[in-house]
Amino acid sequence: MAYDLCLVRTAVHPFEVKPVCTEVYTIEELCYIFYHNPDLADDTVMGAPLCDWVKQELGLERLSASLRSQIMRNDSAGSIILSIFREVGYLSGDELRSFSELLNRLDAQPQAVKRKRYGDALARNRMYAKAARVYMELLDDQENKSLGAQFYADVRNNLGSVYAAQFRYREAAGFYYQAWKTGKKRDCLRRYLSTLPLFLSDEAYQEKLKEEGIDTEFARSVQERNAQICRKAGASAEAERILQSGLPDYLKKQRDLWRKSMAG
Repeated sequence: MAYDLCLVRTAVHPFEVKPVCTEVYTIEELCYIFYHNPDLADDTVMGAPLCDWVKQELGLERLSASLRSQIMRNDSAGSIILSIFREVGYLSGDELRSFSELLNRLDAQPQAVKRKRYGDALARNRMYAKAARVYMELLDDQENKSLGAQFYADVRNNLGSVYAAQFRYREAAGFYYQAWKTGKKRDCLRRYLSTLPLFLSDEAYQEKLKEEGIDTEFARSVQERNAQICRKAGASAEAERILQSGLPDYLKKQRDLWRKSMAG
């Protein structure tokens, strides 16, 4: 990046980046979000409130006027992002050119791909419920046949990961299963097998392997890999406690805590 310190004043009142429910107080913070998540720059962000905030809270009247003109012309979100970066010198010349090329490539992609990227950005920022809605909308409206089965398999896989992050393992396994059957990717099968023991008994798990004709050696390698991941984290007392009590029991407790927090 081309800056070391915030060069523009800090706002008294923050601007909310609504897709991820995040408040920013400086233009550099906003640039950071856009740089790492350009797909989050949707209509809820690129609007009059942003222009007003830039002018009233940061004193950047020229930038505010420029943004307002671009928004009125329906310029792309990428163009607006670049205007902000140029104004505050967020990137060096080479970085700005590379980022501009990236934005152009992203803008040329089909609308369904853009929506998936938006869902991916929400998921990365732990906005799981919002990401799930985006993925479900894509699956409910599969009009773009040119994208192929693999695209929608990837959507199902990501939806499974979103549900898994919410401790909704049975639903997660269902979407991992669909992703595996549709796209034939071994990674999806691995995730499916990793999720099953979190809500099935060992007997039911073994029966599921037989029912689907899944190679037992591969299934064993998946569970051994998962066990190794837990053991590598064994340096902490918490990880040791997880190993002693059993991963499924630990995750169940974490799920219950999460549900209580959501209810509150």
